Formats: sequence, C-alpha cells, structure tokens
Amino acid sequence: MDRYHEWLGIPPEEQPPNHYRLLGISLLEAKPQVIESAVNQRMGYLQQLSGDQACVEDAQRIMGEISRARLILLNKEKKALYDEGIKSELDALPEAAGRAAKGGGMNPADSPSAEKSRATTRPAGHRTH
Repeated sequence: MDRYHEWLGIPPEEQPPNHYRLLGISLLEAKPQVIESAVNQRMGYLQQLSGDQACVEDAQRIMGEISRARLILLNKEKKALYDEGIKSELDALPEAAGRAAKGGGMNPADSPSAEKSRATTRPAGHRTH
C-alpha cells in the first residue's frame, strides 16, 4: 500500500518526497508561517489516521518524517543547507543541461517551476515503505 500517494497525494515518481513535497508546499518556500501551517495540517490529518490500528505504524512513521522536515525548514541555517542541496539537484537535471546547451528556448513544461516540482532531493538515508 502506497501511503504517500493514498494519504498525501504524492505519486510514486515523486517518492521519496523532499521536505517541501512532503508538506505539500512550494519548493523553497520562505515563509515560516506557511511551513508551520502545512506541518500542522499534515500532522492533524495523520493523527486522525493513526486512530486506526491498521494505519498507526505508517502514520507514525510519516509524522516522524514531517517532524524532521519541520526542524530543518524552520531553522534558518539548516534550511539554507537543505535548499542548496535542492538547487544543486535542479541544476543537474538533464532538462536544464539540454536547454543550456541549446541556448535557452524554454518549453513551459521545462520551466524552472515545473522542474522544481519534479525535484526529488531528500536527506541521505531516506527510504519509503
């Protein structure tokens, strides 16, 4: 059972999700209020699900991931390091390299915002279940 997809709307090709995708917010979101609100919404939903014995283990595991995302994204220094990793991965995407070699011409599907939504940067050792 794919809990990320079923519960959070994160399709398999975007798993494991980066912290922003896990929270359902824009990549590189800068406003702490937006991050905190997303954390609270996700945690509230997962706490409801954890009332079902069949879901409790997965819900608790994902709540732990959300807590770790919160700790990183709400700490200025940790967020800066995390965001640099995401930016580096975006720069390494084949679409970005191909576009640069051709001198620019951008398809809307290859726009920076579309690439950012496809980025899957995550902390080392992060696994899906």
